[in-house]
Amino acid sequence: MPPRHPRARRSTQDTEREAFLDALEFAPDSVSGAGRSRQERRMIADRLFGASCDCPDPMIAMAYALRAVRLDPACLDARVLLAIAAGGPASEFIEELEKIVAVGEADLGPDFFKQNRGQFWGLMETRPYMRARHHLALELYNAGRIAEAIHHFEEMLQLNPGDNQGLRYSLLGHYLEAGDLDGARRLLKTYGDEPFAMFLWARVLERYLSDDLIGAVEALQEARRQNPHVEPFLIGKAKLPKTRPDYYGIGDIAEAITCVDAIGPAWKKHREAIQWLKKEHGSGYIFKKGEGKSIH
Repeated sequence: MPPRHPRARRSTQDTEREAFLDALEFAPDSVSGAGRSRQERRMIADRLFGASCDCPDPMIAMAYALRAVRLDPACLDARVLLAIAAGGPASEFIEELEKIVAVGEADLGPDFFKQNRGQFWGLMETRPYMRARHHLALELYNAGRIAEAIHHFEEMLQLNPGDNQGLRYSLLGHYLEAGDLDGARRLLKTYGDEPFAMFLWARVLERYLSDDLIGAVEALQEARRQNPHVEPFLIGKAKLPKTRPDYYGIGDIAEAITCVDAIGPAWKKHREAIQWLKKEHGSGYIFKKGEGKSIH
């Protein structure tokens, strides 16, 4: 009969690790980060940020976020949350977001950016940075600093061409609003095969601003076929609702609302394009390919 081997005992280290993970899951506010490794402090910080998002009490939520930043100064999500809660002038908020983005860049490091360019968002550790930079781009645009916003959107698309954040829709609108037709054309060439209203109605405006009226009318017919609900919003026959839809389907009114949010400001910037669209809307004329004369 072969000798029996004694059952392997779990090490004290394994037991402590398991206890740490259990406490982190069920009571993160009770876990001390003192004396722990950077990785463990980061784990605690991430869990505290999650708890802050779930907490119904804003004071306790902010306390969780503050602790998260104390344990991990590169906990960007918590830093953005605190910056939003602090309020204040837009210029001050932008300045803080710029600092947060810089912290994220330093934390990831220049080598990381070189090695993983084109793969961001697919790597979990990049997501807080991408979210923070998106916040910054949005605030820059809201402050009228559209060229700076465009720069950030362009860089983020270079980091993540798959664009899980849907940045291309805002960028397309910003290009058209700024009159950057080359930028709009590049984006349409890269993503324009997608059957979404944003691209089709953006193509109408791009063709009009390019002085290609034949192309504009052709694009208009295609855009109307895909989603006719956009046009009434653009020409003022319908008003956008105060609450925005949580999701949309291709061709429905919810998609039209999302589309107008993205590219509506560009149409408003070019009032002559809206006047042209109003005439096309009222004419009832069905344009056939090959008719007319381009003035491009």
